Order: sequence, then structure tokens, then C-alpha cells
Amino acid sequence: MSNTDTPPVRAAAVLADGSEPGPVYLDIGSGTHVPRSSHWSLYTGESPRRPRAVAVRGACACGWRSNRTHPLDQDDADHTTVGVEAGPYRDWADHLTAVEAAAAPIPEPVAATLAALEEQLAALERLADDVARRALTAIDIGDDPDVGEHTWAALAIGLGLTEPEARTRLLRWIR
Repeated sequence: MSNTDTPPVRAAAVLADGSEPGPVYLDIGSGTHVPRSSHWSLYTGESPRRPRAVAVRGACACGWRSNRTHPLDQDDADHTTVGVEAGPYRDWADHLTAVEAAAAPIPEPVAATLAALEEQLAALERLADDVARRALTAIDIGDDPDVGEHTWAALAIGLGLTEPEARTRLLRWIR
């Protein structure tokens, strides 16, 4: 995950004054890239650059922050305050429920079209698996990743897949 990627939900560190600290820059040695993180566990109070978090709150990639905070015990080795079933994540689930309730409903004709498209895509996935199985049988590559006179690139083109997808799909049938 790059320093610009944010998970959709996280437990955000909260300082004693109620604010959220800025990111911590992680010194990993020489180089031009200095990664950063805002993971709650980094705010241990070990230095001015890492102030001590006293609580966590639910945070969403959309910018939402929970009004509720959940006390943080930095000495709790199991991190029960910030586990996936803990308060910040429940608050985020409530946030999603509120967002979904406020969202405009999808009109029924559009919903029916989307459902039909989903069924067709699932059928194509099954068909692609069948084609991959037949192709594997036809070229009889066995466990050897060297596909003989065929290259992975050629097989991928023939199957309408990328090379990694072709490898994954074909090798799945020999394992």
C-alpha cells in the first residue's frame, strides 16, 4: 500500500486534546522515498514526532470521522480496543448503514439489468474455466510450467486473458 492509499476503514489515533496526529514518517534507511503511516499503533509517545494516542475513533476513506472515541490502552497486547469487532469498526458500520439509507434507491429496471449482467458474467466465468480445462487437456502440459511449443503469452492471447491470468487459470487444473 503506498502512502497515498487509504483503507476504506481504519481506527484513527486520537490525542488527549481530541485531535488526530499527522502521519509518522518511517526512516527505513537511505533512499529518496520515505514512507509514512497514520496507523494508530505508531502513536506511542516515544518521541515528539510520535505523540501518545489516548483513544481511537472510526475513520472512513470518504473523510467521515466518528464523534465517539474509544479509550486506547497502549499496554493491551491483544489490542481489544481496536480489533475488527471493536468500537471504531462498529461505528464505521453504523456510518455505512446511514449512508446507504440516505442514498437514492436504484430504479428497479436498472437493478434488474444489473442482476442480469451479473448472471451473464458468472456464466462467462464458468465458460472460461471450461475453455481453460479443455485447453489444458489439449496441450497436455502436465506439471511442467514450460508449455512446450506454446508460450504462456500465446496461450493467454488464445484464451483472451493476460499471461498471469492464463497461468493461474490453467495451472489451477493441474494441481
